[in-house]
Amino acid sequence: VEALRGRPRLVVDAPTAALVAHGRVLAAAALGAEGAGPWAVVDEAGTLLAVYELHREGTVKPAVVLVEPSTI
Repeated sequence: VEALRGRPRLVVDAPTAALVAHGRVLAAAALGAEGAGPWAVVDEAGTLLAVYELHREGTVKPAVVLVEPSTI
């Protein structure tokens, strides 16, 4: 998390956290992602799940996923 200090943090609910854990490409609006990124995606407890970056128009994708789907 320290490496992402100063970067935007996106807090996601449990259903979205499950999608993030599976490395899904998501609509930027679904994550609340604004600007150029990258974004630290965290769950409601503050656990870092992934780092997302811009993808195609209106979407974002994971640069790295840090949690296994079975733990969500």
